[in-house]
Amino acid sequence: MKNRLRILAVIALLILSVFPLASCNPADRSAQPGVVGLHEVTQADGVRSVTINSRGTKLTVRSALSTGFVENNPRTTVYLFELPAGAGAELAGLEPVYSFRASAKSTWSAPLGEGSLTRLFCSYVLATKADDGSYTPVGVPVPVLNPEVLAPRAEAYPVAMSLKGLETGSVSDALSLGASQVVLDIAIEDFIATPNPADPASLDTTDYIFNGITYHFNTAQIRALDRKVATLSAESVIVYFRFTLNTHPADLPDKLACLGFADAPANARHYAINIDNEDCTGYMAALFGFFAERYTRPDRAYGFCGSFIIGSDVNDWSASNAAGSETDPQAYTDAYVRLTRLARTALVSNYAPGRVYISLGSNWNAPTDTPGGMSSSAFLAGFNATNTASGDYNWGVAASAQALDPADSSIWDDPLATGASSQYLSPANINVLTYALSKNYTFAGERRSVIVCSFGVSGDPADTSSLGNQAASYAYAYYKAAGDSDIDAFIYSPLCDSDTCNCGLYSPDGTKKPVCEVFASIDTKDDSPATAAAALAGSEFNYMYSNLSEAVRVKSAFRKEGTAAGSGKLKLSTVFDFTRGELSGFEPVCAGAGIDLYPAAGGPALRILGLGEAGVIKTGIDSRLLADAEYLVFDISHSSGEGTLTLRLSQNAKGGYLTCEATAACLPGSQTIRFDISEFAGAAARADFNLSLWLSPADKEAPHELMISSISAASEQRTAAPVLWIIVLSLLVFFILMIILALFSRLYHRIRRRRARKNSGKASTALTNREDA
Repeated sequence: MKNRLRILAVIALLILSVFPLASCNPADRSAQPGVVGLHEVTQADGVRSVTINSRGTKLTVRSALSTGFVENNPRTTVYLFELPAGAGAELAGLEPVYSFRASAKSTWSAPLGEGSLTRLFCSYVLATKADDGSYTPVGVPVPVLNPEVLAPRAEAYPVAMSLKGLETGSVSDALSLGASQVVLDIAIEDFIATPNPADPASLDTTDYIFNGITYHFNTAQIRALDRKVATLSAESVIVYFRFTLNTHPADLPDKLACLGFADAPANARHYAINIDNEDCTGYMAALFGFFAERYTRPDRAYGFCGSFIIGSDVNDWSASNAAGSETDPQAYTDAYVRLTRLARTALVSNYAPGRVYISLGSNWNAPTDTPGGMSSSAFLAGFNATNTASGDYNWGVAASAQALDPADSSIWDDPLATGASSQYLSPANINVLTYALSKNYTFAGERRSVIVCSFGVSGDPADTSSLGNQAASYAYAYYKAAGDSDIDAFIYSPLCDSDTCNCGLYSPDGTKKPVCEVFASIDTKDDSPATAAAALAGSEFNYMYSNLSEAVRVKSAFRKEGTAAGSGKLKLSTVFDFTRGELSGFEPVCAGAGIDLYPAAGGPALRILGLGEAGVIKTGIDSRLLADAEYLVFDISHSSGEGTLTLRLSQNAKGGYLTCEATAACLPGSQTIRFDISEFAGAAARADFNLSLWLSPADKEAPHELMISSISAASEQRTAAPVLWIIVLSLLVFFILMIILALFSRLYHRIRRRRARKNSGKASTALTNREDA
């Protein structure tokens, strides 16, 4: 009996110990937008929840009616409507799926999928029927609130190496500048294809079935995006997709004109996506679903992207997300809520921790510059209210934060960057946004993710003072963002200057501006370019730097020059030998690049073909291949023209993130080029590393090719000559000393013998004299 009691006591203790463990929830900097939604809506009358069972097979709709409603409508029949994907509460033409006599609670269930059809994107609303046969909604439509249960994987969202990000489609620039996060713009009209038998090129499509309808996507665009995302992911870069419509509906093919609003003004920066159109909704649900499936695969065959940004500065519906100046603000907000929900459902049903961001302009309390729009704070409030009414989830915010005076490149002393009443957001007062979110817009008590997705500051290439201020402003802005724990990314834009904007890191002719070096070094252990430039920002930057620099400086980056191998003898160890007829796992990294094995003198060679910049990458290389290496040597059997060859090595190990970048001139013909990798090889951990090689031709308009026969690790062949000479000289000295010693010994003995004979002669004479006497 005592033994039984002891056993029961132990079991009870074990059970009780589970509760404190289950309640532990360690916090980190990264929020997890999209991981979970609130599974019940708090409306008094209407649908309360729409959920999927844990097996992902059944959908259940639960409704509730207040006591007052039931008492006032005791014999009323209440109807449940199933709304198509993305639709609002327009019930005309629809038939109810269920009806019941008004009561406090009601439940209806159905299979989630039937054949090729799915209810995943549907929403549900109650209604009553009038005498004329029309229906009046009761409450607001409620979508599926837990689509994440369908996700085949639930791995945590990857942690970014640093806040530093860039908006660019150039993978080589992103990697060369050390960007940890990259925003890729997805112009939806470029990816949605409309096959036309009269145009053979339009028939090259990748097909995707959604709700029984086959949708077509442009294969060339998909492959180009695959290469970008795969390369960035291999280099541990966090990727964001920003979905926009960049073409006016009138200029789109007839089948795609539904994507936008016909009343939108011409020449807008971007156009609002018309979710109110059923055909457009189908296209967008298919596109979101296709991207979510493809770029969150467990094997990362095409790279990884788990973050969708919907639109650009959407609180401006006249220029940034144009829908027409006469657009009704509430209708516009409702439509955007449904579009964002569509994206979220597609994403988290494939990858539970997926993140969806709403895009806000920098005009925090100010109206838009053009008629048609509202302040970003007002839009945020409206979006939150509308979204919460139908079931909240952890959406994030992607905000623009610009210098408040475009002509002033010194943002650290901006007098307009004030508190909550400030008209505009800039890095100097970005805490206005994060404070508002933490105070008024949390999700289940947790913070929402915030990224600054568009920051730029002007730097006139013709004005040295302006360029210096631009560089200092970036350093100041980066540290302001780093000091706010609610900011997950700080994205710079644009990469290059244009005719109307001098905010680029490069001037129009491709020349690096001072801010470029600051950008590249800001999060590295050697951040001297950043600290030197930031001296203009004064004591405030110094204070931030002293408190934050250890957390900000997270990367080790080495920059080297490559040279012709010359006549110096190297001890070579082949790492990749393409003459054996294998690509050895190398992949192209640029949209315009291709690779193959080409028969060259001495055997096959890895051939890189391209128009403009092209490159290749090999991931997962054993670092032991670089043991004691000082150089990587490329045996180039042929180059079709002049250009710049850039080698990049990277390793993301427990010890930190390590990169090495070396450049060399590449000439026409055959040559051998060696790159100094000694510092990288010496600092690398015993973990795999990546190798990429980029060719930037002098003539970017002409096709070019580069053939590589082999890649070898090398070190200087140091002979033993100095040691031999020391030994020889030592022996020579030894022999000379021995000879001198021998000569001295002979001389010494000769002298002694002489003295002995002399002494012997004297003794004989003395004896004779003695005898004579």
